[in-house]
Amino acid sequence: MADGAAWEENLAGYHLAMREFEALLLYPSTDLFSPIPGSDGRTALLQALGCLDHSAYHLGQALLLRRLLGRWTD
Repeated sequence: MADGAAWEENLAGYHLAMREFEALLLYPSTDLFSPIPGSDGRTALLQALGCLDHSAYHLGQALLLRRLLGRWTD
């Protein structure tokens, strides 16, 4: 990222995408167990679990970097 403003913009876009995905999953007519149209058979539930796993991995990496850089506060 070029600067702090670019980082904040990127982070805001991520949060917006996650809120939209959450809304889709919680929408009453969303069938979590049926294949997503046009997919290779993946369901909304499987996609959600994949997103959670992927996000957890990157969160762990970010925390590790903060610790290694000495930017960890109690």
